[in-house]
Amino acid sequence: MRKIIAQITFLLTDLLMILSIAVFWFQSSAESIRQGFAMELVAYGRLCGLFAWYLALKQILYIGRVQWLQMPFGFASLANLHKRNGILVYLLIGLHILLLTVGLSIKYERSFLVQIFSFLNYSEDFIIAALGFLLLTGVVLVTLLKKRFKYETWYYLHLTVYLTLILSWEHPLEFGHDFEKNALFKNIWIILTVFCLINIVAYRFLLPLLTYWRQKFTVSRIVQENDDVWSIYISGQAINRLRIEAGQFIVVRFLQKNLWKEAHPFSVSALPSTKELRITVKALGDFTNNVSQIPVGTKVLIEGPHGDFTYQRASGKKVLLLAGGIGITPLRSIAEALLKQGREVVLFYSHRYERDGVFIAELDALKEQGLKVFHVISRGDINIGEQGRINKERLRRLVNNVEDYETFICGPVSMMSDCHAIVRSLGVPRKKIYAERFIY
Repeated sequence: MRKIIAQITFLLTDLLMILSIAVFWFQSSAESIRQGFAMELVAYGRLCGLFAWYLALKQILYIGRVQWLQMPFGFASLANLHKRNGILVYLLIGLHILLLTVGLSIKYERSFLVQIFSFLNYSEDFIIAALGFLLLTGVVLVTLLKKRFKYETWYYLHLTVYLTLILSWEHPLEFGHDFEKNALFKNIWIILTVFCLINIVAYRFLLPLLTYWRQKFTVSRIVQENDDVWSIYISGQAINRLRIEAGQFIVVRFLQKNLWKEAHPFSVSALPSTKELRITVKALGDFTNNVSQIPVGTKVLIEGPHGDFTYQRASGKKVLLLAGGIGITPLRSIAEALLKQGREVVLFYSHRYERDGVFIAELDALKEQGLKVFHVISRGDINIGEQGRINKERLRRLVNNVEDYETFICGPVSMMSDCHAIVRSLGVPRKKIYAERFIY
């Protein structure tokens, strides 16, 4: 109930802000609208700018790991909102520039390019705002094409969004026609912006530092799981204070040369003890390729836990887990937690080669607690499990009454999509299917 109340409160507040922006804008721009087509374009361009800035503030909150916002919506939903909202922000800024330029070029009988240069010559602020828009263009392009870039390239360029906001901070306040007409609107705008920035600083920087000061996280040991996967054990004082649920992830920053600049999300791959937790990392880029070289004793900053892909989402007695590749990491801890509750748990673990499997011995040990494990290997010779992929025939043959099982899915995007369609075709209700897509 608290979650629903929080969702409704946020959505009503959001709607109130949107209506307030529209009302303030109309009060200050009604005169411009009556001055003809050219100034009408300018007025609507200003409205696009106001909405773009408001959505930009929401943008940093969506991905800022702000806990009071994650509670009602969940990290995955906020990440999806962040992506869609980012495109909308970019389009609104583009419309803001286009409508203002076209409107003023018509009013002053100039060409489009001459009007652009007129803006740039008017004030350094316009040059700074233009640089901010170019940076944002780069972020949007890399985000849309991120599969072609290294994670590190995407990560560092994404950080320039904060630089874009800083560069553009004075632009609406100094040249915003609507702010000139209404001091109350301007003050509300400043308070809203400061509120968002305080949240980002608190949750992204201050809270992790406070958590470290209290619990002194350090790398206690590193275990190689296979050729390109390592498990990193992190010790600290009273790990249980983090209240990590099976299936959640944390964001870690290793305070080590060449690594401290980046914070990365990793699923907790085993139920934490009171003194130690474990994350498991696959070498996929510059950062993850270096984790095996982290010295024992390295200090670690931790944000989280995050995510609502947890064992507590399962309400029934029977649970089916479908893992692909490194997607086994959250499902391994979920399986352990569900078994402790006396649930009936079936795990299908798909990987390319037998040697790619991780936690094989641990999964075998969990069999003694009732876990049913089926390895599905797509390539090479096999000594365990079956060859091929997770498919409808295999699930129907190995699991009695699949439709009675709640299903957790984690792995590559294509694998999750296929498995979702398969279990739906076998009668599992959509609301009983839970999927976790790794954040990138």
